[in-house]
Amino acid sequence: MNRDGKTINLNEGNYGRSIPFIIKGSVYINDEFVFKIAQDAGKPPILEKVYKVEALNEDNTFSFNFTLTKEESAKLPAGDYAWGLHQYRKEKLYDTLVSNERFKVKEVV
Repeated sequence: MNRDGKTINLNEGNYGRSIPFIIKGSVYINDEFVFKIAQDAGKPPILEKVYKVEALNEDNTFSFNFTLTKEESAKLPAGDYAWGLHQYRKEKLYDTLVSNERFKVKEVV
């Protein structure tokens, strides 16, 4: 799995590798960042991963590693998907950091 700009590429069935994210700006303890993958923009997510801010880095940023488990990877057969990253504060949407970017799963033969 790797990231090229905002496009994420994954070989079908691949899991366990991670992509680091660093969030700068308005970030507070207990904020949640929700990474969503959907079949296409406007469709319900196939997969959601929640990263809760329990501590900030020394420079007041929040970092996490996006990783798929074997079970999560199995939900993503070869094809093109859309991904987004949303920030929630006190259980309400606070900001959309990334919206409708490409998540490509390549068939492995």
